[in-house]
Amino acid sequence: MNTTLSNNSAYLTDANSQGFVCYSGCSPTVLHTRNNDVKAVLKAGYADAVFDDGYGVYSSPTQFSLGPSSIQADPLFDSPTNLHLDATSPAIDTGLTLGYSTDVEGNPVPSDKPNRGAYEVQAAQIAACPDFDADGYVDVTDISRLAAWLGSPVPPAPAQYDIAPDQPDGFIDITDIARMTGLFGQRCS
Repeated sequence: MNTTLSNNSAYLTDANSQGFVCYSGCSPTVLHTRNNDVKAVLKAGYADAVFDDGYGVYSSPTQFSLGPSSIQADPLFDSPTNLHLDATSPAIDTGLTLGYSTDVEGNPVPSDKPNRGAYEVQAAQIAACPDFDADGYVDVTDISRLAAWLGSPVPPAPAQYDIAPDQPDGFIDITDIARMTGLFGQRCS
């Protein structure tokens, strides 16, 4: 009873892997989850009833009701063995502030826009080139992904989409679209 899972990163590659299982009376008093990034082959998680979930990023099938601000998306880990987040991860700067001052490696965690998961992406790690689909170029697909969030605050919009002005303003707006179109065709390395 009263199990809390917060700021975890898990990538499980076995064919029968499950990120978590809560059964035989799962409930909000039994399981609390916040800011977790879970990618598993069989399912990201299973619960036989509603529990207290929020701000998770779950890849693969889920067999539970997503809580407020949780999303079903690929967290975009660097690899199955390197659970640092790719610069285009939807987990970057979209977590709930839980009072942690450092991540699992001792990197500072901001008090206003923490990452979901165990690793905080540092500003120097964010790619300057807004190649959101990782095909090597800024192209129409990247502009379409950005435009889909037009008018949205960050979060829920991914923080890496807030590319203008130079000090991000916390919204996906026409300045972000303008900067993206100015970079159209740029090769990203």
